[in-house]
Amino acid sequence: MGTETRHASQAAAEEAARAMQAALAAHGVPETVWSQIEPVVTRGGGAYVSLGAPSAALVEQIAAALHRAAPSPADPGVREFRRPAR
Repeated sequence: MGTETRHASQAAAEEAARAMQAALAAHGVPETVWSQIEPVVTRGGGAYVSLGAPSAALVEQIAAALHRAAPSPADPGVREFRRPAR
């Protein structure tokens, strides 16, 4: 991976991590939780954000915030995540 690619990926990952931190903070998630979010860049140049292992309560908060912010679903009967049948 070239230096330019690495810098661009690092910048993208950092921006995404800051955006997630800001969104969680705006929804009242304590700093001790969202401060664990960190940018990650793979050897191949992929930009990712590590959320660590968030608690079930935090994931519920995130899901609730996303549901409030999302437009109404096409099928109003679908209100929750359903694990696909195996």
